[in-house]
Amino acid sequence: DKRVAQWLAKVVDLADRDEWRRSMRSEIQQGDIAALIERASDTQAVQDQPEIILIQLAKALQESDDTRLLGMLPDTINWEVLKPIGLKSERGATLQLLDDGSIFSSGTNPYLDTLVITAPVGDRPITAVRLETIPDVRLRGGCAGRGEGGQVVLAEFKAAVHPASNPDNEEPLVIDRAIADYARSPAFSVSKAVDGLPSTAWHILPGQRQLHTAIFVATPPKGDGEMILEVRLETVGAHAGPGRFRLSVTHDPIHLPDPKHAALALLQGVHQRHPDNYWVNLALAETLSQQTPPALDEALRYATAAVALRPDNAAPHATLIRVLPPNQLDLDHPLGKLASF
Repeated sequence: DKRVAQWLAKVVDLADRDEWRRSMRSEIQQGDIAALIERASDTQAVQDQPEIILIQLAKALQESDDTRLLGMLPDTINWEVLKPIGLKSERGATLQLLDDGSIFSSGTNPYLDTLVITAPVGDRPITAVRLETIPDVRLRGGCAGRGEGGQVVLAEFKAAVHPASNPDNEEPLVIDRAIADYARSPAFSVSKAVDGLPSTAWHILPGQRQLHTAIFVATPPKGDGEMILEVRLETVGAHAGPGRFRLSVTHDPIHLPDPKHAALALLQGVHQRHPDNYWVNLALAETLSQQTPPALDEALRYATAAVALRPDNAAPHATLIRVLPPNQLDLDHPLGKLASF
């Protein structure tokens, strides 16, 4: 709307007046995530900047291209290709282990499926699991997936470990972050494969004719002794499971910058100084709602504050509607009535 356009024009004008802001704009244009995180973490410098500039910095961090993060991992990480002892498709596809440790899926191509792979992983804690989708001439168009266009649609990535001597003592592998070298758009990024929602997914399309890599960073489990890892790849719709893929694990420490955490921390600091700023409350509501998983209770608090500050503006009402639980959207509920516009 007109207010947003005016706000953006003011951001550009302010950014051109100051070397710190000009450097920030350059880093945003270059997608330099590490530099932007360092800039947002400089608590002394950010206190000297207008709120709208800091909101713009947080927005750039929140919307940064996660595909750049994979390149920040050191080459020294030791990845061990899994040697499966169990391959299963819950809907009847045929899974074949190939000489390079990859797995080829053929035969029945169900609309939805869950592929279950079990493999020994030794006695050291797992810090990450790597998934590679691999093009193959035997698949449609020489692609990596089994979808109509050779695409892959991964709705959920789940994993668990259990002692080799006690299969009943299973412990979920907690996935802290997911990054990949490909994202069709933020709405179809690999983070959607670990959000607990089967209605969202990591889509590989276009780009399905290239090898792509996703890394799922985990909290190391506490199990002792020889462990067995079970990975579950859940595909939803379009007959688009992975046609050829490979799984690996590492026990090495994984240290990655987290732009979304940096964006949230920056906005929370700005809010402490300016709790009644409409734009800050609205940005916090949007940012919290886009975390993985979404922090909807907190987002609701800031969205409600933004509505109270600008009751005649459509934007905070739209944000409030997005973060409200379904049972509170009714106009008879106070918050549902507040969200209406």
